[in-house]
Amino acid sequence: MYLKQPRSVFFTFIFFSFLNTASHAACPIPGSGIVVNGTTATESGCTITTVATPGLQSNLAGTINFSNGSVTTSGGGAYGAYANRTGSTINLNNVSFTTASANALFLNSGKMSFNTGSILTIGASTNGAQLLGTNSLLTLDNVSIQTNGTAGVGLFVQLGGNAVNATNCTITTTANGGEGVDVGLGTGAASSASLNNCIINTAQGVGPPSFGAVVARNGSSIVVQDSTINSEVYGVHSIDGGASIVVDNTAVNINANAAVFGAYAQNNTTITLQNNTSVTTAGGNNAHGFVIQDGSTGNVFDSSIETSGTNAQGIFMIGFSADNQANISNSAISTNGNGASAITTFGNVGRVNALQATNTTFSAANEDLISIAGGIANINFTGVSADAAANHRLLLVDGSNPATLNWIADTSNLSGDMQVISGNTGNVTLGNSTWTGAALDVTNLAVNSSTWNLTANSTITNQLINAGIIDFVAQGDIFKTLTVSGPYIGQNGSMGLNTFLGGDGSPSDLLIINGGTASGSTALTIHNTTGGRSADSWRRNFSR
Repeated sequence: MYLKQPRSVFFTFIFFSFLNTASHAACPIPGSGIVVNGTTATESGCTITTVATPGLQSNLAGTINFSNGSVTTSGGGAYGAYANRTGSTINLNNVSFTTASANALFLNSGKMSFNTGSILTIGASTNGAQLLGTNSLLTLDNVSIQTNGTAGVGLFVQLGGNAVNATNCTITTTANGGEGVDVGLGTGAASSASLNNCIINTAQGVGPPSFGAVVARNGSSIVVQDSTINSEVYGVHSIDGGASIVVDNTAVNINANAAVFGAYAQNNTTITLQNNTSVTTAGGNNAHGFVIQDGSTGNVFDSSIETSGTNAQGIFMIGFSADNQANISNSAISTNGNGASAITTFGNVGRVNALQATNTTFSAANEDLISIAGGIANINFTGVSADAAANHRLLLVDGSNPATLNWIADTSNLSGDMQVISGNTGNVTLGNSTWTGAALDVTNLAVNSSTWNLTANSTITNQLINAGIIDFVAQGDIFKTLTVSGPYIGQNGSMGLNTFLGGDGSPSDLLIINGGTASGSTALTIHNTTGGRSADSWRRNFSR
C-alpha cells in the first residue's frame, strides 16, 4: 500500500489593490481581466485572456456576475476566477475556463457559484477549483472539470470550514497522481464536499497511484450520491482523524493494473456504502473491494462488492495499531479471483477486527471464503448465506502471528469445511442455523438449535456442545469419525450415525471422546446402510 507525501498546501494570501469600479461598461481589452474591490460588476458575452493575472477577481466583499463568456489564462497566479477574502462573491453562468499553470477557480474565504460551463486546466498540480481560508463556499451545477497535469485535482478543498456543493457535474483527471475530489489538507476546522449526480473519472499514468478518486482527510466529510466513479486509483479513500465518506446509490468501478481498492477507510475514519451502491474492482492483483484499517469503521448497507483480480479480497480488515469494525446488512460480497476471500482479517497480537453481518450473501469462487490471518476476529452472522466453492474451505484460521476467531452464526446457512491450523484458535457457535461440512481441528464448537451436517472426518480439539442436531451425512459405504479431544456436552441434542447393521466389527460412523469427558443427554439415531437388520433406523438416548 503506497502512500505518497501530501502535495504542498497553498496558504499564501494574495491581495491586489485596484480602484473601485461600480461596473464595466464593456468587456475588458485583450490581456485584461475584470477586478472589483467592494463593488459589483456584471458582464455577459466577453472573451477574457490574461497572462500572469486572474481573469476574474473579486476583493473586499465585491461581486462579479459573469455569463455567456470564456476565460483563458496562463502563468502562475493566473486563476480563471478568484474570490478573495470574506464577502467576496463571483457568480458564473454558461462560462468556459482554460488555465495553464494556475487553478481555474480559486476561493480564499470567498464564495462562488457556477451554473453551466466547463473547466480545463493544464500543468502540474493545477486544480479545477481550490478552496482555502475560512468558510469558502463553492456551488456547482452542470459543470464539467478536466485536469490534464500531473497531480491535478478536480475539487481541492483545504481545512477551514470550507465547502463544495456540486450537482450534475463531471470531473476527469488524465495524468498520474490526479484526484477527483480531495477534502481536508492543511489546518483549521473540518471541511466538506457534497456531490450529487456526478461522474468522476480518474486515470493513472506512470508512477505510484494518487490517494484516490474521492479523498477525505482530517475530520472532513464527503457525501457522494446518485453518481458514478470510474477509477484507475483508489475509489473512495478516507485518511486520518475521523474523516468520513458516505457513498449513496453510486457505482464505484475500479479497473487498474495496481493494488488499489474500491473503498479504503484508514486510520480512525469511516466509509459507508449504502442504498444500492456497487463496488467492483478488476485488473489488478490485490485490488480489494473494501479495506478497513487501524481504528476504522466500514459500513455496507443494501449494497454490493465484487472483485475479480488475484488476491483481491472482498472485505479486508487490517489491525496493525488499532481495532476495526465492519457492519454489513442486506448486501452481497463476492470474489472471483485466485486467492481472493470474501472476508479476510489480519491483526497484530491483541488487535480486534469485529464484523457484524445481517441478511447478507458471501461467496468466493476461487479461494477459502473466510480467512483469519492474525489477531482477534469477532464475527457475528444473522440471516447470512455463505457457501464455499468446490475444493475450497468455508473457513481457514491460519495466522502468521497467533489468530483467534470467535464466530457466532444465527439463522444462517453455511456450507464448506472449517479448518483451524495448529497454534491458532477457532471458536464457533451455531444458533438456529444449518452448517454442512467438516470440522478440521476447530477448537470449540456449540450446536445450539442448529443442524450440523457432518460430511467428512472431523476433529474438535477442545469442547463440543450439542444442543441441536449433529447428522453424519450418509455416503454409501464411506463412514466417518467425529473426534472430540475435550469435553462432549449433550444438552438434549441428537446425533445421527450411519452403520452397517451386521455382525461384530461392522463399519460405522463413530463419535470418539479422546481423553475428555462426556456429560448431559443426547439422543442417538442409528441409520442402517446395507446391513442385514430389517430396521432402517433406531433411536436411543444416552446420558452421563
